[in-house]
Amino acid sequence: MNLNDRIDKMLECAGIYIMKDSYDNIIYVGKSINLRSRVKSYFRENLNRSRKIDRMVKFINDIDYITTDTELDALLLECDYIHNIRPMYNTLMNNYEKYKYVKLDDRSLNLIDVVDEKDDEGTYFGPFSMNKRLFTLRDFLLDYFKLPTCNTKTKCIRYNIDKCIGTCRVDTKEKSKDIYKTLVNTFEGKDDFIKELENEMINQSSLLNFEKAMEIKTNLELLKSISQKQNAFELFKKNSKFVLWTNIDNKRYKLYLINGVNVEFSEIISVDEFNDEKNNELVVRIRKFRENDENKTLYDKSYIDYINIIYSYIYKSGKVNYINI
Repeated sequence: MNLNDRIDKMLECAGIYIMKDSYDNIIYVGKSINLRSRVKSYFRENLNRSRKIDRMVKFINDIDYITTDTELDALLLECDYIHNIRPMYNTLMNNYEKYKYVKLDDRSLNLIDVVDEKDDEGTYFGPFSMNKRLFTLRDFLLDYFKLPTCNTKTKCIRYNIDKCIGTCRVDTKEKSKDIYKTLVNTFEGKDDFIKELENEMINQSSLLNFEKAMEIKTNLELLKSISQKQNAFELFKKNSKFVLWTNIDNKRYKLYLINGVNVEFSEIISVDEFNDEKNNELVVRIRKFRENDENKTLYDKSYIDYINIIYSYIYKSGKVNYINI
């Protein structure tokens, strides 16, 4: 069976696709809620796709696929395959050295920075995989709050042209603390500064400063994304337990018991059985899950992808319901 025939026979359902070269090496693993449509899209002419994808398509000799019950199953299975096989074109999940932390420290001349590792000082958020964009965000915030960009307390022209609060000229301790508190609150999910930026974006647009408005919009979206991911990390650290269920069709749910990043149990269950308050078997299973404190997850950077997958799916998907227990 040639490749086109194989693609035509793929099912239009959720799952993962496994692309191989002529030596039978797995070069890419992806996921989709519609396998056939997604895989076909690689072989259509697309002027906007990256050179990396164009190169990859030239090497595709065969494609396997595995169907799943739900989109979440596909997301988790994709992550498992990438971690275990490390295909050459799945670059993001293969490059953990690119993960960075946002460091805030109101005692330092550099109130905000992007660093590789934590030390004993400062407040840290992350790790995040948005390598270059984190540095862009840092520079935007330095400029917005007029923070020092130098490494030593020496007088510079930036203070004279109102581009810096002037730590080398005046006492800025209280001002630095206020900025520090604003940024901590923002990264933790409070939206006061987010609203301030939204108003400033509208203001710049009204002044026809569209480039500045777009700069604010880009960094605003990144701040929101960081806040959401940080909330996921905090839940992860607390080893939170979730009962999660999602519709497969009008008659069935897929039920998950999730502990941290571990799916400890999943099962397809009828809607009637799920809604039955006297379903003792289900009640007993959830009670045992709640009481079990054991979690053998290795908390290192390799599990960041699982955190993002599970909790981003919970917060973003309109097809999922959950309770935290």
